[in-house]
Amino acid sequence: MIPGAGRLTRMTSQTITLLNRINAHFYDLAHQEFSASRNAAWEGWRRLLDELLSLHMAVPEPFRVLDAGCGNARFARFLDSQAGFPVAYTGVDASRPLLAAAASMNPPRTARGTRRFIPWDMVAEPMPLVLRHSSFDLVVLFGVMHHIPSKANRVRLLTELASTLIPERGLLAVTFWRFAGNPRFQRRMAAWDEIDFLPAPIDPADLEPDDYLLRWGAAEEKRFRYCHHVGPIEEAELLQRADLVPLCEFQADGKDGRSNHYVVARVR
Repeated sequence: MIPGAGRLTRMTSQTITLLNRINAHFYDLAHQEFSASRNAAWEGWRRLLDELLSLHMAVPEPFRVLDAGCGNARFARFLDSQAGFPVAYTGVDASRPLLAAAASMNPPRTARGTRRFIPWDMVAEPMPLVLRHSSFDLVVLFGVMHHIPSKANRVRLLTELASTLIPERGLLAVTFWRFAGNPRFQRRMAAWDEIDFLPAPIDPADLEPDDYLLRWGAAEEKRFRYCHHVGPIEEAELLQRADLVPLCEFQADGKDGRSNHYVVARVR
């Protein structure tokens, strides 16, 4: 048992739905601005690519990648320019506007491989059959885990995505955003009763520790994101419960170079 790890608490389905609705509302409102601010590759991706090449004895062609929470699919463009080998890329996201942006910026076929985009709300919907019937060399979750309400759902998502990995060879790479304690994001933390567009209020008593409401833009714009801070203890617990064994870990990104904690793992 991981020291400090507890049982999987059960947030009510209503609270999960409301938290997920906060994020859906945000990406409906701010998808253009959000996408425009998310075009550059993360600094950690280059190191990730180096780690992947060191962990694979040989890279299959095409290299099959599932990008869960792909946004405008800038990771596809990074692979296209940096990987040096053909990639069969699949991007999934809950935001249809962001998927539309991804499709407009990423042609279905390039000299470096293929791309396809599939809508999937990873909180509210089961995994699409097309993914259940697919297998991947690499599954990535960048900027995703902090948007998944409840520890039980975070474990479920990691387990589901790990099930799509090619046995013995497939790898899962996940980032955990370490925003709590950063003064920049502490200034953006808002009270739950500031939200006025939900069909019911958020019950703070039903939230888990380290659940936050972060403001985007000016206060009067009332654009919010639900974000959960996954710390080191919970991170280890999630990986263990999803039967994932870390192969390498590092920190990168942000002004301090430590905003994201990366883990590359394999199914036990």
